[in-house]
Amino acid sequence: MDVLTAFTQMVVILLLIATGFICKKTGVLREGDDKALSRLLIQVLNPCIIISSMAGADSVDRGSTFMAFLVALIMFAMLIFLGTFLSGIFSTDKVKRNIYKLMFSFSNLGFIGIPFVKAMFGAEYLVYVAIFIFEYNVFYYTYGALLFSEKGSSKFDLMSFRYVINPGTIACVIALLIFALQIKLPTIINSAVTHLGNAAIPISLIIVGYSVKEESFTRMFTRWKNWLFLALKMIIIPIAYAFIIKLFHFDEVLTEVAVILTAMPVGTMPMATAAEKGIDGEFCAENIVMTTLLSVGTIPLVILLYQFI
Repeated sequence: MDVLTAFTQMVVILLLIATGFICKKTGVLREGDDKALSRLLIQVLNPCIIISSMAGADSVDRGSTFMAFLVALIMFAMLIFLGTFLSGIFSTDKVKRNIYKLMFSFSNLGFIGIPFVKAMFGAEYLVYVAIFIFEYNVFYYTYGALLFSEKGSSKFDLMSFRYVINPGTIACVIALLIFALQIKLPTIINSAVTHLGNAAIPISLIIVGYSVKEESFTRMFTRWKNWLFLALKMIIIPIAYAFIIKLFHFDEVLTEVAVILTAMPVGTMPMATAAEKGIDGEFCAENIVMTTLLSVGTIPLVILLYQFI
């Protein structure tokens, strides 16, 4: 584990979050601007990440990549299952429970996961991260969309089907075709899509910073719910996943990458969804900042405990 890389990455993330907070305080970002940025993120920039991630996966052994699809599927199935039951511990409000479900299920795989995996295993294994990010978006734009449909239910029916037809799922279909058919995008298009996808990272963190209120910085560390969520999300669930995934005897590097990605802090997409829907997501922003700060210690702890499994 490269602790210096982890620490450096955390500082960069905190600076981007602080930028959003400062922009709100100085009036650069005004009331309602977070909703506009969230729409841009969810409907344009994040779909570009999906396409660009699969566009770069054509040079890797196909057998390994298909195994990675299965490993990622097991992870998201477990996280969604556990999030459904554990969310009730933190709130009785239906909307807030849905946000907690998203926080349990969707971690920061890109901005933190990519440099971690690159530092520990080498750039050639970043395709595994790309596959996890692809499945992340498939589930987010289907399961997540259904959670916040008019019925507010994750039960699938013909009336709620229209909520999963969105830029994210369209991008997932395009990305899957690119991967399956080994399509090479024209250089100009690939470059444009990649640049747009790269813009998603700073904008998503700026949205988080915009959503954090001044009193949250001291209050987030005194709320027992935040500490319980941190313990479950960042330590207990990753170790439980490690026990499960080891039973399948997948490639060891793939297994280690998967466990590390499971231990990532809360991603910014739940916060973007809360902002887009006009939901007070202060508690979500608190958990994003807190899990990101303390992941400098929790991720190495998970890796250490993994050695004993």
